[in-house]
Amino acid sequence: NLIIVRYPLVGPAASQSTATSRYERQLSTLVGLRGVESASLVQYVPLTSIGSIFTYASETQKSIQVNQNVISPNYFRTMRIALLAGRDFTPADQINSPRVAIVNRAFAQTVFHGTDPIGREWDQKIVIGLVEDNKHSSLNPAVEPWLFVPFAQNPEQDMSFVVRVARTPVTIGPEFHRALQDMEFQSGLPVVRSMAEELNRVLWKPLVAAQLSTVFAVVALILAFSGVYGAVSFRVSQRIPELGVRLA
Repeated sequence: NLIIVRYPLVGPAASQSTATSRYERQLSTLVGLRGVESASLVQYVPLTSIGSIFTYASETQKSIQVNQNVISPNYFRTMRIALLAGRDFTPADQINSPRVAIVNRAFAQTVFHGTDPIGREWDQKIVIGLVEDNKHSSLNPAVEPWLFVPFAQNPEQDMSFVVRVARTPVTIGPEFHRALQDMEFQSGLPVVRSMAEELNRVLWKPLVAAQLSTVFAVVALILAFSGVYGAVSFRVSQRIPELGVRLA
């Protein structure tokens, strides 16, 4: 029941204040729709985009890669990512407020060596929350360090909406689609997909590989069975006269 709406509301020449006000206005419209449980802005939707990666030198001079994502309040609730400690972003986290951030468990383990990150300062930001790890870039076993910053303090011009609905996306009704049509998109129509559709699009390559592997395994099994059957049949046919003599 998760819907992704992807299309820029502002052009590249728009100011940060324009981007912030327009995105937040449309977000409040989506939140107020019937059947919508929660909604949020996000720069990089998990499993559908690579993310923003930057490298820094730690205290031990070891180079560490960190991913950053710009989100708005209720993102973790919408994506159902557990908040382990601290608090979520709130509307009070504005551009003139102290700069804050939320990190995942892998970030705390890598950067803060597993200690409590709440209240720690990193890159001129105060860590106010710790969330559970989840897959962002791919479904590979490795979990990457992620830093989440509020949209109000880091406005971007290319954002997406993630919307959690109480019903299946197919039955959300025309009200939701009318709200999307009324949005002030820069040009064209928004791309609206369910998270299930996005996952199918992401996973089609491994799914095809798995299906081909299954086909090859079945073919190999048939060939092996045929080979064993043929060898045994040939050996039995050679011993039929001997068996006849023994029976006689």
